[in-house]
Amino acid sequence: MKHVFLMICLMLALSIQVQAAEDNREAVSRTPAEKAFILGEMRKFLEALQSINDSLSRHDLASVSEAAEARGRTRNSPPPGMLPSLKAKETDTWRQWAQNVRIGFDTIAASAKSGEPIERQLALTRDILQSCTACHATYRIELEP
Repeated sequence: MKHVFLMICLMLALSIQVQAAEDNREAVSRTPAEKAFILGEMRKFLEALQSINDSLSRHDLASVSEAAEARGRTRNSPPPGMLPSLKAKETDTWRQWAQNVRIGFDTIAASAKSGEPIERQLALTRDILQSCTACHATYRIELEP
């Protein structure tokens, strides 16, 4: 019992230490509406990636293409509901990563439509996730004061 108590104390101490760690990512200030839009777009990206992975696991290239096209640049340039104020606030790096993600979805759709091997779509999915990871490692969204 004493060991369990010590283990719980250690876990709590580590948890507090992790929470206190400084977030050194670049803060980007957005209005509540802008933040909601950005988070909504990111959620749609994740949902598309989940659908693509599920479809790839079933070798269903038609569904891969459909899910990818729904998030690609061809259908979403600019994204529906894009707030005009956001474009002026995007850094060049942010904009490039967002474009890479959208173009990546279009490339997955084209690859699936042409019947390329599933390994190709998996590699393209990896590339999208690398852009997502890089962006999330660089930026954090804060509400404007």
